[in-house]
Amino acid sequence: MYKNFKIIANTAAGRRRYMRWLIPQVVADDLVDRYDLWVNTTNKEDIAFMEKCAEFFPKINLIYQPDGIVNGIASINAFYSKACDEDSIYIKLDDDLLWLEPGFFEKMVRFRIEHPEFWIVSPLVINNMLSTYILQAKDKLKFNAYFKPKVDTLIRDGKFAAQLHKWFLSKLETKSYEQLHSGINTWGLTRFSINSIIWYGSDLQKYTGGVKYPVMMRSICLSSNRRNLDVGVA
Repeated sequence: MYKNFKIIANTAAGRRRYMRWLIPQVVADDLVDRYDLWVNTTNKEDIAFMEKCAEFFPKINLIYQPDGIVNGIASINAFYSKACDEDSIYIKLDDDLLWLEPGFFEKMVRFRIEHPEFWIVSPLVINNMLSTYILQAKDKLKFNAYFKPKVDTLIRDGKFAAQLHKWFLSKLETKSYEQLHSGINTWGLTRFSINSIIWYGSDLQKYTGGVKYPVMMRSICLSSNRRNLDVGVA
């Protein structure tokens, strides 16, 4: 609990090759009351992995596809109906997030509570189109050509993504990643890759959990830099 709110992390799962890195970071944080794994796969090995994790970690709660239909990214939207509790704050983490900044949950939840006027809040994410654009605009990262904040730009290029992560790992190794913090940035009515978002259950309850499905990319989260003004989830 944090300021009378239950803190619930959730992940549309689940590729175990990535989640084996993510799950320990989530369950180890005392601020997280529950970790919902949205079982959105037919891979038997991945399902068995999640079932074993649920047996071993009391925080983990398995939620199966509400419509009984598993169809990759197209069947994720139905899970949001299970993330609408009045007294809860939800933190969605894509299943291929590999690293969270220390103190990630406390920083993001505190910011969420301090700014109830925003429908959703998002951290800075490495390998995310708008985060990459912000890093460019703030002179944290330079490219040979101008990077536009669009889904179909270089962010989908495997070579570009590899170079971006290598650049970030150099920051991580030298413990200088906090230099990437870029302040508060707001926008509305703009689609973005929701690698991680935070919302009030009471806000989503107004829509009965009805949202369109998100775009996923392998990413890394820093905790203090981005928030969304309107409906970026849709």
